[in-house]
Amino acid sequence: MIFRILFTSFYFVACYTLWSQSGDHEMVYTHVPVESISGYGWEIEGYKLRLINDTINWESELLQPLDIDSEGILFGVLIPSELASSNLMFTCTMEQTKKVKKLPWKSEYKIKERSYEYGGVNLKSIQLEIESDPNGAEVYLIPNRVWNRDFDGQELDNKESELLRFRVNSGFTNTHVLIDQTVFRILFRINDDFKSIIHYTQPLSVQPSQKVFVKF
Repeated sequence: MIFRILFTSFYFVACYTLWSQSGDHEMVYTHVPVESISGYGWEIEGYKLRLINDTINWESELLQPLDIDSEGILFGVLIPSELASSNLMFTCTMEQTKKVKKLPWKSEYKIKERSYEYGGVNLKSIQLEIESDPNGAEVYLIPNRVWNRDFDGQELDNKESELLRFRVNSGFTNTHVLIDQTVFRILFRINDDFKSIIHYTQPLSVQPSQKVFVKF
């Protein structure tokens, strides 16, 4: 009985340590859409994804939106590969601050912080292999509706800051990402040379692993 208790405790600590140190694991990049809600009078500093249960304690870096429209907010996030394929429900939190008086009768203020938890997020599970010849290209994963609105017909050299937020930060080609059944424009870049390809994502049930490729 004592051995069982000790083993269970050791297992809990080991798992907690494992997923509290996401930098030790292979990471995969994915887009995550969430509902857009009001800050309720608080300033919104950013958002985080969290997965916390009896054996896992993981949270993302502070995330800034890639895009905001009538459909909600879109993020790009790096997640440990093992967690991304676990089918577990992640929680989205809104990280907020508010300037409040230290004392009601004084003019001194302090910054109050809070995490507002809302909604659950199921990660996408279609794997998209992104390859180029030669490899070593930077990759930008852009929903086609955003491409048409913000980038189509534009001089991409003049859109550096706008493009940067869509850069796949899990590495250069060859790499892979997780996506949903969205039409994407995949932009490749080597030095000042850009190439793009449109990807019509097939359903998971038809093709769980898909591929795009360009030759420079």
